[in-house]
Amino acid sequence: MKTLLNKKSFNIFLIALAGALWGCIGLFTTPLKENRIDSISIIAVRSTLTAIMLGLLLLFYNKRLFKIKLRDLWRFAGMGIVSFAFFNICYLKSMELNNSLGTACILMYTAPIFIMLLSAILFKEKITPTKIICLILAVVGCTLISGGGSVTPLGFIFGIGSGLGYGLYSIFSVYALRKYSFWTATFYAFCFSALALIPFCNWKNVIIAVSTDINTAPLFLGLAIVITVLPYIIYTCGLKKVPASEASVIACVEPIVAALVGLIFYDQTMGILGITGMLLILTAVVILSYKM
Repeated sequence: MKTLLNKKSFNIFLIALAGALWGCIGLFTTPLKENRIDSISIIAVRSTLTAIMLGLLLLFYNKRLFKIKLRDLWRFAGMGIVSFAFFNICYLKSMELNNSLGTACILMYTAPIFIMLLSAILFKEKITPTKIICLILAVVGCTLISGGGSVTPLGFIFGIGSGLGYGLYSIFSVYALRKYSFWTATFYAFCFSALALIPFCNWKNVIIAVSTDINTAPLFLGLAIVITVLPYIIYTCGLKKVPASEASVIACVEPIVAALVGLIFYDQTMGILGITGMLLILTAVVILSYKM
């Protein structure tokens, strides 16, 4: 396993797998929203359950992974609050103010742009012609898959904020992984995320839903395990060998999977533009995978 983790090709696969798992989020959030649980509450419960599960995992796996230095808390706070919590709040506000999921998705996928620029400034990663081409392919592909919609000035600001927050996870993860295991980094990231979101959660509605619908608890557990614990651990692990600027492009397989989920499970349609968008994203991923 250690040999595989040291191979860039395997880490690229991990990042793509994380993006694919994130793309399945609708399978869990859609029925939860139909049960009148608001989005902020879903995110808060998701973060809380993730932190608890990771804590139990570390408790039995290796207690030494809990050990951190107080001066490094900013690394995890950045991952959990500045990135995950901030990104989700901005994304939800963008959908609300623009009244369009497609527009919110397009603005969120400005993330690779922020990551490429910040990685060049902070980590001295080179902005090569290949990276720029792949970035353009990915952003255009996401745009075609997501579709378009109206944009309000405030909605645009929140949308760009969601892209920045989404991208900052990779940036703060790089700092965290310089000193700590990806297990440690992911656990403390979601501890901070939970602390930031718990005050905004409508716990009364959550408790009522769990107690009256036998499907609610399994959906929350699935959201925490399949959509959060697994993808965030393997994505953070993948960042050990893949530059953040490249990882952000590879993770753009997420809208492809999300579109397929909608097509297969919710009878959503996909036109020629959506198919073209998928091919553009896959082309970008393949180029980044084989250029080394």
